Amino acid sequence: MKSFLLITVGILLLGLAGCDLPDGGKPNYPDCSDCPEATEATEPSAALPVTLRQKNWIGRKGAGSCYHAATHDVLFGQDMPEMAEWWKQTYGDGEWTHKLIKKMQQANLRVAFTDDGNETFLQWCSMTGRPAAITWRGLNSPSGHAITFNGFYRGQAYITNNNNPEQMECLPKAVFLRIWRRSGGDAVSVIHTPLAPKPILRKGVRR
Repeated sequence: MKSFLLITVGILLLGLAGCDLPDGGKPNYPDCSDCPEATEATEPSAALPVTLRQKNWIGRKGAGSCYHAATHDVLFGQDMPEMAEWWKQTYGDGEWTHKLIKKMQQANLRVAFTDDGNETFLQWCSMTGRPAAITWRGLNSPSGHAITFNGFYRGQAYITNNNNPEQMECLPKAVFLRIWRRSGGDAVSVIHTPLAPKPILRKGVRR
């Protein structure tokens, strides 16, 4: 009976993201030594410029606001800067995925999500240039956490951890999917107009 309760509690916590704020540091993902460095020429179009990425913050109840920080990036990435700032000022602390979705719907946002690790959903986000807020329990995030998924590119998954948003991180797609599904497989985005993709510079072409 005790083992059953522990397993049940562990499953429930997968949908809750209310992280502490670590000191940061370089991620240590398995099989990620050959990931190409993210640059404007290689990163997915959904990736926000560094100056627009939201850093995690401590909410009024003393918990990390990672899911709301990721939601801020999702809204900015859908060309909704006013809504993104309103979200940051209105919400904070830990959050459950389905409560986050309810808050989005109450704000009259068109929500798209998966809560069962559906790869097709993330592929759709990637193809349409939409970031997504996802649950995450990576090696540097052993407790409940949420980050921003920026898209797939050439077999790699690009993510932004709001504990260290200045650095784009990437890892092999299969490794990413395994960690994400182990983290509950939740992903939330909105249906609006994605930001225009960054210009791709080609030799001999002037901007």
